[in-house]
Amino acid sequence: MMDSPRTPVARIVSARDTALWTDAQEMLEAARKEAAAIRSAAQAAFDESKAEGYRQGLHQGELDAAILVAETTTKVDRDLQALQEQVIDLSLSVVEQLIGEIDNPAVIAKLASNAIELLRYERSLTIYVAPELEKDVGRILHEISTGLEKGLPVRITGDPRLDNKSCLIVSPSAVVNAGLDAQLSIIRQALIAARDEAEFGAV
Repeated sequence: MMDSPRTPVARIVSARDTALWTDAQEMLEAARKEAAAIRSAAQAAFDESKAEGYRQGLHQGELDAAILVAETTTKVDRDLQALQEQVIDLSLSVVEQLIGEIDNPAVIAKLASNAIELLRYERSLTIYVAPELEKDVGRILHEISTGLEKGLPVRITGDPRLDNKSCLIVSPSAVVNAGLDAQLSIIRQALIAARDEAEFGAV
């Protein structure tokens, strides 16, 4: 845009024209200043908007990253817990298979012997096993149980409701499940409790 002349182009100008010219120049200068101020304000608003958008974007990015980290941590913890439980189950499965290679009467007799030791202060005990194991468990138990050596009255009875991995020991004041499955379940719970304690202790 061409700038307007600084002075009137005519050689002779009336006072009225001079006043109008001066007013026009002042108005033009004021308009230029106002336009510059508007441009400056617009640029400042643009810069502020851009900075605010950056800040919001940065904040949103940090929020998204935090959510991603939390979700990833939760998934890793969940997968790790599932893996640990699989390891526990696998370990117990291996133990059960190894025990399964031993004659059941010997296994049941050993489990019963351990329970008898805990109940050695009872007045009497009745041991219930599968009928087909009754004779062999009784024989082995008399060979290995220190509780029986101390004169504790123990009666071994076959119960058709029990399978060849089950063993119940009944006293006047307690009932103990000394079967193989029950003992493996106790071991599993102990392993899980030890794992949880180790995890909480590491926090």
